[in-house]
Amino acid sequence: MQNNFDVAAQSQSVLATNKVLRNTYALLGFSLIPTVIGALIGMTMNFSFAAQSPMLFFIFALGAMFGMFYLIKANQNSSLGVVFLLGLTFLMGVMLGPILQVAFSLSNGGQIVGLAAGGTA
Repeated sequence: MQNNFDVAAQSQSVLATNKVLRNTYALLGFSLIPTVIGALIGMTMNFSFAAQSPMLFFIFALGAMFGMFYLIKANQNSSLGVVFLLGLTFLMGVMLGPILQVAFSLSNGGQIVGLAAGGTA
């Protein structure tokens, strides 16, 4: 015979799991907003400074990304961690700018980007 207390504990565990999954997917969807904004800004930027000194730009970009990783990890138990996560997605969007410029310069660039975006959604 099954104890009623066990059933109640199991249903609360399932509800807690569903809440965590719902919050995770909501944060994932919300993080696309700064990524798209960063990509739009990155497409309008002139990255000629990166072409003039690619190693310096690489070191700066890598340092900025790992700095954001550190800030997210250091603030993982506060709401400031979410702000840093959104800042990281914005930075990643800016870094997508030159790639999107090249893709949109192709004759079927819009289709390529649309297919890639639809395939990841």
